[in-house]
Amino acid sequence: MKKIGALAALLLPGLALLSSCNKAEFIGEWKAVNPVNVTAEVNGAESASEDVILAFSEAQGKTAGKVEMTGKFKVSIALPSDSTAAPVPVTFTADARCDGSWTPDSDDDDDLLLAFNYDAITVTVDKNSLAGTGKLSPDQLTSTEELCRMKVENAFRSTLSRYSVVDDVEVSKDKTSMNLELKNPKEKVYFTRR
Repeated sequence: MKKIGALAALLLPGLALLSSCNKAEFIGEWKAVNPVNVTAEVNGAESASEDVILAFSEAQGKTAGKVEMTGKFKVSIALPSDSTAAPVPVTFTADARCDGSWTPDSDDDDDLLLAFNYDAITVTVDKNSLAGTGKLSPDQLTSTEELCRMKVENAFRSTLSRYSVVDDVEVSKDKTSMNLELKNPKEKVYFTRR
């Protein structure tokens, strides 16, 4: 009888660890299936889209961890020109990135609370995509790059805000796809594992 009790004492912590690992099936890197239309969030844009990538990792206690969000933007916009009164149409790409942490919502174990460090946002505008238009002088390129960076950062902040609470996180049985719900406006977003 003592042997069974000792064996149970050894196995129970392992079983508890196994079940806590299974609950965090979302750990890993995920890319949204469809780009999001963010034209309304990029001031003055004719069109703008964002591909969202989420990367979750576990902390030591497996009840919380780190999250990194990356937004890959493609923006078409008419920018002011120094040389003529007519705006210069450009299309550029930019990557935005921010780190944060995730914790499960205490009210609902399939919901996550994501806290992002807004002070650590980085945005990199692809200079080649701006220069490739051939419509900007070298002097204009630097100021235009900064203007584009600020516009993308503002849009990315809106995305981070929308992802602060993610509801009903579901991972497929084969662990290759995930979906979750966002609020304001309510939307279901589908991801594939990278």
